[in-house]
Amino acid sequence: MNPFFAIALVLATLGSLIGIVALLNHFQHWPAELTRKAIHIGMGLVCLSFPLLFHESWPVLLLAVLAAAGLTSIRYLPALQTRVGHILGAVTRTSWGEIYFPIAIAAVFVWHENNPLLFLIPVLQLTVSDSVGALIGLRYGIHRYTTDDGQKSAEGSLAFLLAAFLATFIPLQLYGLFWWGNGAELFRQNPFQFQISVAISLLLALILTLMEAISWRGLDNLFIPLTCQVLLRKTLPLDSYILLRELLILLAIIALIAVWRRRTHLSRSAGIGAGLVLYASWLLGGWQWLLGPVATLAGYSLLCFRTQEIQTRHHLVHAVFAVAAPGLFWLYLANTMRQPEFIYPYGLAYAANFGMICAAFFLQKSTRSLLRGILYSAALAFLLHAAPYLIVWQRNSNRIDLTLAAAGLLLFAVAIFVCWQTQIRQCPADAARWCRQGTLAAVTSLTGSLIILYFQWILPIS
Repeated sequence: MNPFFAIALVLATLGSLIGIVALLNHFQHWPAELTRKAIHIGMGLVCLSFPLLFHESWPVLLLAVLAAAGLTSIRYLPALQTRVGHILGAVTRTSWGEIYFPIAIAAVFVWHENNPLLFLIPVLQLTVSDSVGALIGLRYGIHRYTTDDGQKSAEGSLAFLLAAFLATFIPLQLYGLFWWGNGAELFRQNPFQFQISVAISLLLALILTLMEAISWRGLDNLFIPLTCQVLLRKTLPLDSYILLRELLILLAIIALIAVWRRRTHLSRSAGIGAGLVLYASWLLGGWQWLLGPVATLAGYSLLCFRTQEIQTRHHLVHAVFAVAAPGLFWLYLANTMRQPEFIYPYGLAYAANFGMICAAFFLQKSTRSLLRGILYSAALAFLLHAAPYLIVWQRNSNRIDLTLAAAGLLLFAVAIFVCWQTQIRQCPADAARWCRQGTLAAVTSLTGSLIILYFQWILPIS
């Protein structure tokens, strides 16, 4: 099919969908969440046709840009807001989920590698699981629990868990064929086909349910499909015994984090987020990629332990996201592009974040000079993170140059943070502080990625 005709067909279908839902809502007066999810499901079902309509990525990327621009216009232009804006923006909470939706669809399409499962299952999770959980929670939610973004229901989370399991299990069973790389393995001939499908589906369902529970402002529309695709790429080749081991490791990490976080300032949602970051680093990268987040959590535990005098201050899930997001970005790229050298900017991101945490802690209500605080924080971050990574880089002939470059970048990042962050001696924990910190860590890691292009990654990590 001509791609321009296919683009026009998709846009016409999506426009008709919004019009039909607006018309039905005018006569039936649906609840705000129901109209949003009707659009959500309709858009997802339309997107399932993309592998049949498009054989290149650019039409889907163009559609994502047009859809995001159109949905943003509906949100802000008065004329469109009056006519159809109530469909997407009538819920009381602040959410950008409809904008994240086309971005996520485009991302999973670009990286699905002509493997239908790597596109179909993430889109089903985004379309069906998220909607089922929200609608069941809205209609039958009685047992409420508090998150950093408000309240959710146990009934909604349980519905999401079941829908996420089925949205993975049914396609695996029906497709009957595992694709990997440029080759194919006849999955239906595997005597453990059923057990593998159950294990993968349960593992993904648990991770995505926890992720949905702690997401805020519609970010689950972005996190869920991207995470699902990366996890599928990693788990499809595994046998049932390894999958069972991974499931037990996930449960163990969540249990340990639940106990550990009570000794820190992390909220419940932030603790779950930290556990998911640890597990993702282990599953997607291995022990080498686990060093950065473990070193950061260990240092955080020593600096930010909860005392009897300080019980009210909490670091929310936004703080965990700010610390982990740059590293997770490089982990995602390393998996999708198969570039293990991205472990260098990955480690730099965690080290820079920890250096800034140290600076906020050491300068808190103290008479220590800013320069001394900067030097001490950068040195501690360098020692805690560089020492384990020197083991990882031991086969790299440029490891000394890379290590010295990391030390300079850490010093620069901490110095900029101390100068940029207002009221640094009050150890602020607001959203603006974490935004600054995450931005500086991202810039530091991006600079590190340019450095490895200059020095070159001579040998693979050991």
